[in-house]
Amino acid sequence: MKNKNGIKSLYTFEQLQDSNILLNKKPPVFIKNLIYILSIILLVILLLISFLKVDITIAAQAAVEPTNDIIVLKSDSKAVIEKIYKKDGGNVEEGETILKLKNIEKEINTKLLNDTKENLEKKKEELVRLRKSIETGQNHFKAEDSQGIKDEYSNYRQNIDTITVQTNISSNALVRGMDTTQIDILESERESLAKTINTLIDEYNKEEVLQNKLQLKVRIEQSKKELEKITQSIKQAIISYNKKNQDVNSATNDVQAEGMSKIASLKTTTLSNVGAKIIEIEDALKAKKIEAEGNQKIIEQLEIKAPRKGRIKFEKNIVKDNGVEISQPLVTILPEGSKNKIVLHLNPSDVKQLEVGKEGSIRFQGEQKKAVKVKVTKISIIPTTTKISKDNKKEEVINVYEAEVEILSNGEEIAYGMLGIAEVKIGRETMWNYIKRHLFGGSKVSI
Repeated sequence: MKNKNGIKSLYTFEQLQDSNILLNKKPPVFIKNLIYILSIILLVILLLISFLKVDITIAAQAAVEPTNDIIVLKSDSKAVIEKIYKKDGGNVEEGETILKLKNIEKEINTKLLNDTKENLEKKKEELVRLRKSIETGQNHFKAEDSQGIKDEYSNYRQNIDTITVQTNISSNALVRGMDTTQIDILESERESLAKTINTLIDEYNKEEVLQNKLQLKVRIEQSKKELEKITQSIKQAIISYNKKNQDVNSATNDVQAEGMSKIASLKTTTLSNVGAKIIEIEDALKAKKIEAEGNQKIIEQLEIKAPRKGRIKFEKNIVKDNGVEISQPLVTILPEGSKNKIVLHLNPSDVKQLEVGKEGSIRFQGEQKKAVKVKVTKISIIPTTTKISKDNKKEEVINVYEAEVEILSNGEEIAYGMLGIAEVKIGRETMWNYIKRHLFGGSKVSI
């Protein structure tokens, strides 16, 4: 449509609403060409998806496993990796050290145990010397012995001395109770009377008067009778003294015997107490010895050694200074002479489509550059339960089927423990059928 100036103008919205305008308007040439091109492309695509066939594959986890049972070495205690002697994938001889762990707690405990054992041994030796000193009554201690053990012996000797002193005091008291004063008095009286008699006899012999001599004779006779009485009294006093002396001696012997009994009882009790302490220490030493042997066994086990010759493979996170838990797998050993095999782990939905003889390829992680060409040789009938890591956070338990494969090519570099992804060709089908099957649940794969 042209305006009054002859310039072509655009149609208004109201004009475009008029069907006659729209129908009578001729489309531009480029639009016609575009429609033709799109139509041809669509036709080609339809032909391609109707007749062109593509390979259909299933994916599976692949792992290189040994034909013989592998040896798994685990940690027997909570520890830290101190040193790694071997490289992952390397060979190891029987008895060769692979890893060395360090259990700080056990090392500290071992030191404490050794210190405790040393102190107990020293204490036992001191008690043995104490026992010998008590048995012999002589000091057998060494200069380096503790003051406490020396004081214990000194206290024992003081108690012995105290008993001895008390016994002597009691004995002396009994002896002091023996009084000879009466005998001494009687002896003095007898001696004096004897002198008197002698004097009278001298006077009698000198006296010439008969009357006086008779009087002296009477006095002499009386004095002799008194002397005899005094003599008898002395004899009785001596007999009484001797009897009392016997009683005192018997009492003194009893006191001495009691004192000796107290000393013997004290010695026996003290030796018994010392012996009990020695037995107690010996029992403690036995317990500490058992504990130390257990610790030493654990420490020895911290050296992870190869029980057999073979090839090793470290588990995850086996790095110096990393911590390990009890029963944590550390390293596996593929015994010498064991061959490798490749096992595919299949989902239950995929195993039904797989057949023996199907070929595929596996790309392994790591330095393996070329895909390994394989052929399925065996498919398990019964699934196995396994754990897989999910998002590196938790493990999920699933049922999988296993399939063994034969290496066709490029398998020179594979080694035990390698992991990869396998793609196995299970058939061919048209692209159209592939689209229908995935989008609309169409027909099955055409093998």
